[in-house]
Amino acid sequence: MVKAFNTVFAQHMDKGQVKGEKLSLFVAGDDTAAKAHVLGFGREIGFDAIDAGPLRNARWLETLGYLNIQLGYVQKLGLEIGFRLVR
Repeated sequence: MVKAFNTVFAQHMDKGQVKGEKLSLFVAGDDTAAKAHVLGFGREIGFDAIDAGPLRNARWLETLGYLNIQLGYVQKLGLEIGFRLVR
């Protein structure tokens, strides 16, 4: 089992980008093979797929997803937003 894709608005999941910028896809999980599969799938779509560590880090992805919703809807930044980890 892995946790991924919940920090991105649905309309960006087919390309993994907003306004030509790659979004970060954070993937957390304990199963190495399953996590590698999801990371690869995310890269194929167009995301900058990032290993977010063990499954226990999924709790932090939940809060990041909630922040995305708050920024988009409550703070009225709209749905053309997303997170990108610069490294």
